Amino acid sequence: MKKTGTPGASMVIIQDTSVYLLKGYGYRKNKWKEKLPVDENTVFRIGSLSKGFGSILTGTFVDQGILTFDDKVQNHLPDFSLKDKDQASRINLRHVLSHTTGISYHAYTDLIENKWKFDKIMSMFPKAKLATKEGEEYSYQNAMFSVVGKVMEVKSNKPLPQIYQENLFDPLGMENASVTYEGITQNKNHAIPHRLRKKSWKPLKLTKKYYNAVPAGGVNASINDMSKWCQLLLGNREDVLSNEVLDDIYTPHIKTKIIRKYFSRWKDVNEHHYGLGWRIVKRDQDELIYHGGYVNNFKSEILINKEDKVAICILSNAPSGLTSRTIPLFLNMYEDYKKSIQEYWEPAQEPVSEPTL
Repeated sequence: MKKTGTPGASMVIIQDTSVYLLKGYGYRKNKWKEKLPVDENTVFRIGSLSKGFGSILTGTFVDQGILTFDDKVQNHLPDFSLKDKDQASRINLRHVLSHTTGISYHAYTDLIENKWKFDKIMSMFPKAKLATKEGEEYSYQNAMFSVVGKVMEVKSNKPLPQIYQENLFDPLGMENASVTYEGITQNKNHAIPHRLRKKSWKPLKLTKKYYNAVPAGGVNASINDMSKWCQLLLGNREDVLSNEVLDDIYTPHIKTKIIRKYFSRWKDVNEHHYGLGWRIVKRDQDELIYHGGYVNNFKSEILINKEDKVAICILSNAPSGLTSRTIPLFLNMYEDYKKSIQEYWEPAQEPVSEPTL
């Protein structure tokens, strides 16, 4: 926090069902005569960590038999189309959630940020350039990714905030989580974003950007909420999502380039893939589930080691280097710890039986 000058942040570290760290640091609003501290219930915007919520919310519909990941989008949204109508007819939810629909990189993210209604944005898809056929290449999206939200609204005949509340927030006990501008602003314990000006962080206003594309970047949550979210991600909440569907979500779907802005400080990264709403990072010693997020000058990161059942999440209210430095630092410390107790991790050999006298 001191090295990066970050105004406020919160972090959780979990192993299996045990929460080892759950704490807020610094200030949610750093202003002269008004330094309000961050605690475990301070609400942050989590940016693209929302994509994991979008895929897992879809997974709850899969668990209930309402949808499958292989469902064609047009089966639920007949007006959905692309420049190539034949390609549009082949697009399924896996393509949408893995950024492999073939539409050009970040198509219409600008319209999201200009607060267009999502129905209007979706009507623009036939005008967007297609870079490839579906399933061939990874091309990161916000607008296209949010199509899953529209599908779930149609299938349930409920508004998206209600779907998140009933399928995720209420069952998991995420009491401060929401997916609307009002949801964060009406919570008195919310963080304010900050921007660096003249070597100091100055507070900014909360904006309404991305609440029109909730699956891509519209979730608000505290670190206490995220600790409960991590329990699901570790496979400990099969009452909400089965491990079978969770494993499908974590399965590598498309190989991508190793993105240096995310992984420049990580050791031994060999391959990088995208699953359904999640990045899958293969290293010499493990496979990690990861995502970063940025919106409205909030920055966040989350990492899951499903084999060891370890999770870490950090939320901050400024685009400093804090989150990108913390995750690899934690990985290094964790690996050193594992090496130091390796003899306890390895199964003991069976004792040799003494001969019977």
